[in-house]
Amino acid sequence: MELCLFLPLHSIYRVKGGEEMLKELTLVLTFVASVDENGRETKKARRFNQVRLDLTNSQALELQGLISELTGETYVTAELTEQKVVN
Repeated sequence: MELCLFLPLHSIYRVKGGEEMLKELTLVLTFVASVDENGRETKKARRFNQVRLDLTNSQALELQGLISELTGETYVTAELTEQKVVN
């Protein structure tokens, strides 16, 4: 199965009065970058903007696994953030 997760760079949205429309979906993957001598963790995140608007949770986790394989980082959280247009 081919996995296409990113949108074209430009999209046009039409929203009628009182409706809301999903404009953008962002995937944020967080990993532990380091642990100091007191055991405190420093976390960093990778942000992927303009992922497909119909991205499911299982596809987001699949993408997390693929990126983890490429970078060697172990992600502790995967977040999907929605940006909506409300008119």
